[in-house]
Amino acid sequence: MRKKKLLIIEQCKTTTKEIEVKPSNNIFSELGNNNYNFIELISELIDNSISANIENKQLEIIIDIGISNNEKNSYLIIKDNGKGIKTVDLGRAISPAGFSGGTTLNEHGLGMKQAIASLGNLKYLVTKSNEVDKANYINKFEFGKLEVLEIEVPWESGTEICVENLKDLVPKSQQKITMVVVPYLSAKYRRFLNNGTSDVRIILNLLDIDELDNDGLPYLIQSWELKELKPIYFHPNQRNNKPIHLQKKFKGKGWEAKFTIGYAPTNEEYVELGMEPPKNYEPYNVSINKQGFDLIAHNRVINFTQFSELEFIKVPHHAYNYIRGEIDLVKGFKTSTTKNFVVRDKNFNELLAEINTFLETEKLLERKNDPTELPEHLLRDRLKHHLLTRKIEPKKDVKTEYVVEGLAGSIDILADKEAWEIKRGQASGLDVYQLFAYLDMGNIESGYLVAKSYTTGAETAVDFIKKNHSKEIILVPIDEFPINGPANSEERKKYFR
Repeated sequence: MRKKKLLIIEQCKTTTKEIEVKPSNNIFSELGNNNYNFIELISELIDNSISANIENKQLEIIIDIGISNNEKNSYLIIKDNGKGIKTVDLGRAISPAGFSGGTTLNEHGLGMKQAIASLGNLKYLVTKSNEVDKANYINKFEFGKLEVLEIEVPWESGTEICVENLKDLVPKSQQKITMVVVPYLSAKYRRFLNNGTSDVRIILNLLDIDELDNDGLPYLIQSWELKELKPIYFHPNQRNNKPIHLQKKFKGKGWEAKFTIGYAPTNEEYVELGMEPPKNYEPYNVSINKQGFDLIAHNRVINFTQFSELEFIKVPHHAYNYIRGEIDLVKGFKTSTTKNFVVRDKNFNELLAEINTFLETEKLLERKNDPTELPEHLLRDRLKHHLLTRKIEPKKDVKTEYVVEGLAGSIDILADKEAWEIKRGQASGLDVYQLFAYLDMGNIESGYLVAKSYTTGAETAVDFIKKNHSKEIILVPIDEFPINGPANSEERKKYFR
């Protein structure tokens, strides 16, 4: 089969005619054919409300789910007291992707239409800005001229959307709302909720519309107010609720992100923190399905606990159950039109590669203890104990802080006439020469430099000193000694001030 040449229109003989492309109202129902779950659908509507927040005014979002024995009567209402949609903008707000290309929570201009079509059918949308006296009311989405009714409402500004003929994915039981909807929305919007000091308040009500209360309103089965739900960490050395690395910055050409990593507490460590462990159904309960990092954009969680999904490991494994953190996408990244995935473009792949290198270099997936956080004198005393008690060639004469005459300093450990120096972080060539000075002035033949890692200069200095001064210095990674474990209660009293 012959290869086909690329068609070059400029080389073709052409005539011109026109066709007409008409918008189809079918798009509004087709938008409902997606893989959304209820959390993602209601989040689209919450996002719109948050984007319409009025500065210096607490935004209140109320979600009512009204259930009936006659399912055709059930409904969902979401109402906010935000800016509302101005009449001049209402047409664009209804049109799919009418407001797109932005950098806010409603960046694609599809969310409201997708959510309504996925939840059921639009019963009405009422919206009012504080610049007008009456609200605008519509009961359908379609292209072309659309009838808008002006009605009076008892609120200054905001938007209210009612969806009827609810689909099965809308939760209608207290148990599902309590165990799925509330915890995941509380975690997804934690940065907006922030334990009652925030500018956003979200309330969810489950109503029985077949039974009326004394005021003639649907009977309230249960009401939930969302509270901030965030990951709890346990720092293995400081023994507090703190990650190992907090919002470490990563930057590339056109993109920026912040990365947080830490470790979830065990049940015993929750007791030490004075906190209750999360319930099994909550997002941050320790399990193989909930390991990894939350992806965050525009201050809300896009995906929970991503790990193997981002290819940091090949397959989920119990060894990583306690790994947790956040990847905060500051700028330069794109979400899918459904906003539940990040587009795997050049920027995102570069970020993941840099984070993966950082995880491997710092060995953050291999242990829960960071020697750079332990006091150096604690490491020194642990090493002394190890040298004295190890089974193979234990030392007999071990002194700490051994003073070398003529130098304003002391050797961390002198063990059977061998010098040992400890550095909590990375050791450089200068650290090697400091140890050499102790060897030279103290008439000591050999020494050991124990550190987390070493620069190329440190290795070069070791070779130079051996060749030119006949003194042997051995570089020993700190991981080769059993001295990196978290401090116990007695050690904390003694070494942490």
